[in-house]
Amino acid sequence: MRQLTNKLYTLLILISCFSSISCNSTPDKEIKEPVLLNADNEKVMGADKTKIYNFNEGCVETFKKIDFSSLCFTDEHTPPYSTGDMSFMKNRCQYTLADGQIKLGIVFKDYSTTKPEEVNDRLNSERKAYMMTEKLMYKNIQIIEDFKYSAVISENSLADSNVKKLTIFFNNIVIFIEADKNNCAATNDSLLKTGQIVLESVIE
Repeated sequence: MRQLTNKLYTLLILISCFSSISCNSTPDKEIKEPVLLNADNEKVMGADKTKIYNFNEGCVETFKKIDFSSLCFTDEHTPPYSTGDMSFMKNRCQYTLADGQIKLGIVFKDYSTTKPEEVNDRLNSERKAYMMTEKLMYKNIQIIEDFKYSAVISENSLADSNVKKLTIFFNNIVIFIEADKNNCAATNDSLLKTGQIVLESVIE
């Protein structure tokens, strides 16, 4: 459980650093460029269509907005949880659920100093940098082609093969969900359902 916590902590730090990374390398052919979506689920063709979201609530309030009751691991709207070490920061939250078997991270990246015409380039650079990092940390990475949002499932980590992770990108928001493979939440369908519920709760 401590490994799971430490790994998600590291990931949240990494994603917060991507705003200063510019990557010119082209990913391998199996890693396709994620599609950027705006709030109306339309493909983003220009920076002026990309909405930037601000984190205006605390981590406790954000968690309570999410209805977990339809998920396989709980029938409660707000199941028991604890907040992680990153939740004291202004633009991110970290949670532990299901007796430590599920970790949830929510990051609102700060674009306040980014010019509108530079938003899409920065988003794309950050995603490329993230995918390069994932390829170093996980043996298997899958772009989910038929999902509503830009999503990546990673598994068989070099550090812990018992963990499966979903990452969802939505404009400047990144959702991380890590689940122990022994938990029902670790199936692709369950991860995607959880991720969609979380994302749509925080952007509503």
